[in-house]
Amino acid sequence: MFSPQIAFPRNRDLAQAAIAGLACGALFVALAGLHLAKQGLYQDEVLQATGSFAYIGKPAGGALVIQGIPVLNTSYLGALKTALYGFYLRVTGNGFSVSSWRALGVGIVTAGILWLPFLARKRLKPALVLVGLLLLCTDGAAILTSRHDWGPAALALFFRLVLIGLLLGDDTDEPARHRRHVLVGVVFGLAVFEKLSSVVLLAPIALAVLLEPARRKPKALVALAAGLAIGSLPLVMVNAAGYLENGKLISLADASHDPKPAFIRSVKDFPVNFLALAAADHPRLQILGQHVPAAETGMAMSLIGSLMAVTLAIALWNFRRGPEFRSALVLVLSVFGIAMLLSLLPRRTAIHHNIQVIPFHYIAAATALGGLLNQRPRWSIPQRVATAVLAGNILLVGAQHAVTVSAIEYALRTNESGDSWKREITRVGEFAATRRGKAIFIASDWGVAGAIDCFAQGEPNFVYEVFWNYLGPGDLKQLVTASRRRIIYLVSPRFNGVAADTSARINHDAGMIPGWKEVPPEPEAAALAPVIIVRKFELQRH
Repeated sequence: MFSPQIAFPRNRDLAQAAIAGLACGALFVALAGLHLAKQGLYQDEVLQATGSFAYIGKPAGGALVIQGIPVLNTSYLGALKTALYGFYLRVTGNGFSVSSWRALGVGIVTAGILWLPFLARKRLKPALVLVGLLLLCTDGAAILTSRHDWGPAALALFFRLVLIGLLLGDDTDEPARHRRHVLVGVVFGLAVFEKLSSVVLLAPIALAVLLEPARRKPKALVALAAGLAIGSLPLVMVNAAGYLENGKLISLADASHDPKPAFIRSVKDFPVNFLALAAADHPRLQILGQHVPAAETGMAMSLIGSLMAVTLAIALWNFRRGPEFRSALVLVLSVFGIAMLLSLLPRRTAIHHNIQVIPFHYIAAATALGGLLNQRPRWSIPQRVATAVLAGNILLVGAQHAVTVSAIEYALRTNESGDSWKREITRVGEFAATRRGKAIFIASDWGVAGAIDCFAQGEPNFVYEVFWNYLGPGDLKQLVTASRRRIIYLVSPRFNGVAADTSARINHDAGMIPGWKEVPPEPEAAALAPVIIVRKFELQRH
């Protein structure tokens, strides 16, 4: 009878897991962690960074702040990465930098990569985990969304890697299975607190319970429920506090029902939204300004679709022949389950939501391959053919990844960027940092205030986004009077703004306010045009 036990000693097992994790972690750092400061700082990329300065004594913003510490950055984003970076700032004494902020995202994902082989080693040999992780580490979407973490994406991927490792645990050891069930619940709860849309991870958990009989036993379900209760505590507590204060659940504050495609349209768009992620066409265009050829995107969709179809067929065919096949079925069906749950969310989803299917299909394929290889002494001809087809498909996906990653790495080295990641955004922040204590900065549109705030190390009353509720010149005069500064910089981004008309009004009004004399800005500020227009005003004494 087939036995799920690994046939080599425990110490060798751990050593191989360490080697697999370290090798893949090093590869991911090499691909995602170099040239970190080449592209500019996108506004949403530093959304989680601005609250980190609370840990060094600066005022904190966010949807929920308790005793000066941000708990929620927005109603749907927990401030976990904010806390990690704040701890870094406090312990090292260093200031904000683009490289350190982006390195944190890469490091978080690398930590998940290191953990997965250890957690999965009883079900899946480290050599097979290595196969799945190699596909993840060379996935262009994973690389770009981890280093340019605007979704956010990095910590969510860490939680998914840990969750997959826990779901690949050895189900023959009942006490270990119960401990893992508790941890599954805890990880799920923390993932949802960190990013509310991670609620779609209910799909792999539900599938594991449904398809693996040992997980449906009463004690296992009780352990899972206990873990869910523990992991959900942060989310329950912040919502309870919000409800007691204003009678509303804070997590649902922004859960408005946006116009969304019909469910049948979501089904039709599945290849474009999920299978094409391997080509990373959207993040490459947005972050690097790369237009991905349609043939490359089509090839990625075909290869990932084929990989999933072959994995699904093998898992169904061998479902009763070993736990690896049950795990492979859980993981590959999770892609469809997550996609379905995303389509049911009340808000329109985008690339940083869709990437939550990564890396389920990669680990599913590696797990199915591991199951086939474990049956090698009793291989039938169909099993030999299935092994060859799956292995060939994995190699083809790897080759497609190599093409995509080579284009991405070239763009990263040569400083290519899309409009929202222009280098000028970083430079305006660097310039603003030199004016701390001497001036104030007013952003007339969205896209630059985050960089200015970060390079100013969270300096209070230094940068203002007046365009959200701008009423007229009185708003500008009130800011300047309250700041007691005599130099004003009006910063107007010329890319992807959200309030072009309001920005034009602000620029017009600033030039008409009595006592505001416009003077030429410093050369480094003037050099930011035409991407960012910086106007300098001096307050005249009466």
